[in-house]
Amino acid sequence: MVVKRLIDGRFQFIRVVSTKAYTKTYLMTDHGSLAKSKCIVKHLQLPAHNTITLKFLNDLLAKRVSLLKRMGDHEAIARNLSTVQEGQDFYWVRDYVPGHSLLTELAEQKPKTEAEVQSFLRESLSILAIIQRHGIAHQNLHPNNLIRHRDRGHLILVDFGLIQDTGTPEPAPTTNGNSGVPSAESAYVPQARHRQYTRFAADHFAIGMIAVQ
Repeated sequence: MVVKRLIDGRFQFIRVVSTKAYTKTYLMTDHGSLAKSKCIVKHLQLPAHNTITLKFLNDLLAKRVSLLKRMGDHEAIARNLSTVQEGQDFYWVRDYVPGHSLLTELAEQKPKTEAEVQSFLRESLSILAIIQRHGIAHQNLHPNNLIRHRDRGHLILVDFGLIQDTGTPEPAPTTNGNSGVPSAESAYVPQARHRQYTRFAADHFAIGMIAVQ
């Protein structure tokens, strides 16, 4: 789907990055910046039609975005630029990070040395330490959401889960719109459906699974 108009009179469509059940992600131009820099826009189409459920989801989104804004700017975390709400459509805008995802490195299928894995763990856990100091869990952590900066070479965390509350998260569904077919991200989420786990445990589990991979 091509977005022909400027979102919020500011963000202009370039191309679709990904499409999921209730979420589309776009690469856009930010006409609000002097350099007209690129940005990533996540478009959430809220799965609700009655006003009570819609208000509940809106409140969760507002709470989550407020927490992320209070965290401030950090080199290892993509900067949030703006949020826009239009009816049941919610747009969350972040910096475009030049580089490639960690999934690209894993796809090479070349075993890493013990030292390389330890270096990854130190770097990724130090990023989690930053967000956890602010009481934030990422809740959407997998290799596509860790970007290796093209020039600086360090990892940058992107695309926080927005709908989830900051309390104990629920295990993610094992399917992505296809019955019986696990989603690519489900391997990085604890699947113990009848066991509760602490707020930050899912992020630690994801980092552990990436290290194993």
